Amino acid sequence: MFTVKPVREKELQEALAKVFGCEYFPDSYAFLAGNSDDGETLTSLLGFSQFMMNSDRDAVILNVTPAPNYYDEEVIIIMVRTLMNFVYRAGIPVIYLDDAACSEDEAKKFGFRRVDDRWCIDLKKFYISPCHYNPDEK
Repeated sequence: MFTVKPVREKELQEALAKVFGCEYFPDSYAFLAGNSDDGETLTSLLGFSQFMMNSDRDAVILNVTPAPNYYDEEVIIIMVRTLMNFVYRAGIPVIYLDDAACSEDEAKKFGFRRVDDRWCIDLKKFYISPCHYNPDEK
């Protein structure tokens, strides 16, 4: 099974950014997806994402990075949804996805849509009914 966990230490976050081959954002938060036999100890790395929370206005996902030489779409989507839930529970109503964070196809699979030339999800609307949230509606 796999698990998604917050990265709590900055030194670890920086080391993970190197392992995943992405930029390290020192003022950001991070989540890590990995395989785990017991739900606690990671046995392999599957995905890594960093994001900023801008006060109580909004959050921005800075990168969504699968493990080198491995891509599991389900793992990446669940990692992004975990991050979205964390932001929503912190009381932040909107989340953006940086254009460089992932491909356009992935952004759409995550549920983001273009609003004022940015990838965006209104988390309040999304969490009213996530299964019926239509990213194509304005």
